[in-house]
Amino acid sequence: MTRHLGIYLRSGALAGALAACVAAPPSPAPAPLPAPAEPHEQAATSAPSAATPDLLSMLAAGAQALSAGDAAVAASLLDRAVAAGADDCTAHFLCGVAHLHLGELSVARAELQTAVDRDPADTSARCVLARVCHMSGDSAAALDQLGQALEQSPDDARLHTMIGHVALDAGQLDVAFEHLSRAIELNADDADAHRGLGLLFADVGDPARASLAFREALRLEPEDALLHSGLAHALRDLGHDEEALAEYGEAQRLEPADPVHEANVASTLMVLGRRTESRRAYEHALARAGGPGPERARIQLGLALLLESQGDLDDAAESYEAALSDDPTLATAEQNLGLLCLDRGDEPGALRHLDAALELGSLTAEAALQLALLDERNGRPEAARQCAQLLADAATDDPDVALRRAQLLIASHDPQIHDAAGALLILQDLLARPAQAESPALWSLSAQALADLGDYAAALDAVDRALAASDTDSPAWRRDRALRSAYLVRLEEP
Repeated sequence: MTRHLGIYLRSGALAGALAACVAAPPSPAPAPLPAPAEPHEQAATSAPSAATPDLLSMLAAGAQALSAGDAAVAASLLDRAVAAGADDCTAHFLCGVAHLHLGELSVARAELQTAVDRDPADTSARCVLARVCHMSGDSAAALDQLGQALEQSPDDARLHTMIGHVALDAGQLDVAFEHLSRAIELNADDADAHRGLGLLFADVGDPARASLAFREALRLEPEDALLHSGLAHALRDLGHDEEALAEYGEAQRLEPADPVHEANVASTLMVLGRRTESRRAYEHALARAGGPGPERARIQLGLALLLESQGDLDDAAESYEAALSDDPTLATAEQNLGLLCLDRGDEPGALRHLDAALELGSLTAEAALQLALLDERNGRPEAARQCAQLLADAATDDPDVALRRAQLLIASHDPQIHDAAGALLILQDLLARPAQAESPALWSLSAQALADLGDYAAALDAVDRALAASDTDSPAWRRDRALRSAYLVRLEEP
């Protein structure tokens, strides 16, 4: 059974759609907050003329606490000031920012909305409101606020960058590309705009352009660990694993306390065949990963993949279980553990874990094939047909999906699934593709489909093609020799 043996752990702003990932989606570039002296000055000069000295003192003290980084004191003072009658844009803005720093998003959003209502032309307040909306998961409201800000400042590169990042997070890729590109037209040195384009190109499966965008961002921000990590992801996708290892190493140097970077190093070492170093790096990353959670689960998953590739199936199973203990929603761990159970002859375990992966909405084509056959053997025809339908729905231009569907159509004994003629059509299409004409697996399956249809002469020709392209020491060659003998016997029958 073929399994992907490397994982990508993306952190911070480099979380993306594939992937395979452990951190939150990218947040929009933070809107600049007032400089340390500015909040004090605004609070003192912009308060209502009827404000009392005590009210002005509370505003000034709250602004000063905010500038000094003491958000709790600032929020307390500014809440009191607002309650006492400070009702202009600046008072609500400062109060909203204080609650934002405390992580109290609903209060921050209400205060910032009031600030914008008091002064619709205040772009800074609107940008921070957009940021809070985005952090709250309301991308539509964030884009609406940023759109209104852009109407006032259509050539503000910062606004285009923020819109690009929020649109990217919302899956509006055309909008994201338009605004990120415009931001770079207005300011070619906007590192966050280049970062956004890198993320976008990675999301759409264009690692070459993603690498160019990340390199340009790194030209501007060479000490940004996440940019090095993003470039490394793109290089991995391009197959430039040695270069990717260097970039992951640089990310680790810049943020040595982040175990995700070391896990990425470990994953790349595994792909390069340096398995002893990879295991050591995974174990070191685990030791630094802290308590249970998605991050540690992903690192456990990477270690499990490594152990399985080394043939250490018992320890691999333990690592998959540990990953699921840290994050029960990690579908890849359920799926891989199910396939591992199947390899070890534990059909009940395989059925349990592959079922769980299906419930979590994540099955590879191979896992769907194996689950369908397991369901058949265990008297669950409806579940088997559900897996068959999943393969049928997914069988587009992906040759692996098409191959697994053909295998199921041949191997299934369910009359509602079994379809040798349909399988043969799929296999003929695959054999017509470049570099597939001499595939022993495709010829062997074609032989089985033809024999099922009763055309043993054509089946014999197909299995001979499979044998000619196979390694004579392989189990597949021995299987196909046995098939050839069976077809000869059928041909010689009267």
